[in-house]
Amino acid sequence: SPWMSLYEGKAFSLKELFPPLMWIPQYWRNLQGIVLDEDRPFVGSLPFSLKGDAIAGVTVGIMLVAQCVAFALLADLPVQCGLYASFVPLLVYAMFGTLRQVQTGPTALMSLIAGQALDSLGITEMSGRMAGAALMSLLVGVISVALGLLRFGNVVSFMSHSVLSAFCTAAGVVIAT
Repeated sequence: SPWMSLYEGKAFSLKELFPPLMWIPQYWRNLQGIVLDEDRPFVGSLPFSLKGDAIAGVTVGIMLVAQCVAFALLADLPVQCGLYASFVPLLVYAMFGTLRQVQTGPTALMSLIAGQALDSLGITEMSGRMAGAALMSLLVGVISVALGLLRFGNVVSFMSHSVLSAFCTAAGVVIAT
């Protein structure tokens, strides 16, 4: 079964750490109309498309600007923090990400929790809030990279659907209150 492949000992591969080393040549070959049999499992049912990717990039960029400005205001941070928080994760994910269809960047829940954490520490002046948010972001980034290098994402395979549903419901309640 597919989940058993998680337990097979594999040699370290630089391509697994930096997925663009794998998908950029596949993307380039596909744009040239050359599709190798070894590329088919990676392409899946959603083929590579430069026009489609350009449209998606512009659409996401336009939507992300408005969304992240609102998320910065939720956390009581300056607007530029929201803009940085929207584009930097996209650039980092382009280097280390393994899925083509994924959402990165801030969410309403993260913004509310970050704002509440800064409020609970009594940080009210804007420069202090920015420094506190930057420190939280750095810590979360370091922890995320460490967990990624340890392949800790495999733990999600063992979580039941009810646990994930409960998390989503709880997140909705936090946002609503």
